[in-house]
Amino acid sequence: MRQIAYTSVATDELGQDDLFRIVEKSVSNNMDRGVTGFLVYAGNQFFQLIEGEEVALRGLLRTLEKDTRHCDIQIVLDLPAMAARFPRWRMQRVGRTGDALAQVRAELAKDQSGQQVLRHLHGFIERTGSPELVGQ
Repeated sequence: MRQIAYTSVATDELGQDDLFRIVEKSVSNNMDRGVTGFLVYAGNQFFQLIEGEEVALRGLLRTLEKDTRHCDIQIVLDLPAMAARFPRWRMQRVGRTGDALAQVRAELAKDQSGQQVLRHLHGFIERTGSPELVGQ
């Protein structure tokens, strides 16, 4: 089991409704792959944590690299994991409403590897200038 966090930049091909379609399709595909995680979209950029078996994650990353709706994929963390942190989230969108960001922060704060992910997430939030995410 691994956890991989990456960032990417949305291209001009990402339409208004595409974000919802991405999450919807990810939920379906990730169930088949045994992948869980969350997605943050802010300031025309993505931060995503994916977790699952290494073979499944590598296959997913190859698929993501071919997706023309984003570019400049940068893996910021690639860590072994004892278990999924977000086992019920086939792909949770973390955004302006709801308590998903608070749940993410609480879960990641529990141990050192989670705190590494949390530092990258906070850096992403600061870089994208997303005050709506900071206060949640």
